Amino acid sequence: MMLRAKKCLGQLFEKYDVGILTFSGAETFLFPEIVDVIRFAVYYVDQVQLITNGTLLDREMINTLKELEGNIHISLSLDGDTQETNYARTFDDTISFQHIKKVLQMLIDNGMKFDILMVLSQFNIESIMEILERLEHTYPGLALQIWPVFGSNSIGLSSDDAKYIDKIYTEYHSLNLKLQPREYFRAMRDYLISGRRIHNCYLAKYCYYLNDVGDIKICPCNGIIKKENLFTGITYPLNENMYFGKDTLTRIPCNACFINWDVICL
Repeated sequence: MMLRAKKCLGQLFEKYDVGILTFSGAETFLFPEIVDVIRFAVYYVDQVQLITNGTLLDREMINTLKELEGNIHISLSLDGDTQETNYARTFDDTISFQHIKKVLQMLIDNGMKFDILMVLSQFNIESIMEILERLEHTYPGLALQIWPVFGSNSIGLSSDDAKYIDKIYTEYHSLNLKLQPREYFRAMRDYLISGRRIHNCYLAKYCYYLNDVGDIKICPCNGIIKKENLFTGITYPLNENMYFGKDTLTRIPCNACFINWDVICL
């Protein structure tokens, strides 16, 4: 696994000038050799982002990451500051939830660069302003990325939930938190009301998603259409009009997509 990871990254760095390298998946730290892979990668990129749910992080691992040469950034998945609002991630596992909260404090105490990835769902949407107000009181200036559940999902938001997003939009400047730009929340509100995006998506032009077998996909969200394979050099046929045309509003599933990447499209 380690050799394949290094081969994949090595060819990536040869072909592209990578500024930020993101590790994500079911759980980044389930990969036992992740530290060795990071140690290899930090010499080639400006920043390494590690997306994690925090359950496998501890003080020793945080200290190890801090000591690595390179700019390490932790993105901690946390949907709320209570067991109930974080239910979509930890369910009834109180031990894991309390551990994640300890990890959050460890990151602060160690001076690690980090932010929180917060997904809005039926479990936390009604309490979102209370969550944000408690977080800013406990961790003033905390950086958060907020977005709704991606795709069709039974715990996702509905048009009725737009009023909670509008609350963030109207009270945006009163919050002592680092959030996405204010217009992002206006667009999210409008998306929930209409059920579709009302702005074009440009990610297919500017972002590539690389999987573990070397396929470069033009969409980091649905990851369906391949552009080419990094290892073999094989180029896959693309519908240029559909994926690189002027109008993206009629694309499926693009017209039903709204995630944190939309801050770029706006």
